[in-house]
Amino acid sequence: ACSRGGEWRRALDLLAEMQRQGLSPNCNSFNSAISACGRAGELDTALELLSTGMRAAGVEPDVVSWSAAIAACQRRGEWRRAL
Repeated sequence: ACSRGGEWRRALDLLAEMQRQGLSPNCNSFNSAISACGRAGELDTALELLSTGMRAAGVEPDVVSWSAAIAACQRRGEWRRAL
């Protein structure tokens, strides 16, 4: 919902709240946040979630994670970062 509504900050807040409550975000949680950031043009935040956030949470990126990150690069016209 946050991804489609352009609420990328809310998506990040939800991830943080999950962790504060002792819940472990899964790959779907991160994918939604990456997608929300990408759709909002927040490329650096999307890539940070993929490269650091998921690793810190012990979550392995899947094909959806990589696709969302590549789409974020495409939206900003930064195709080289997708490589």
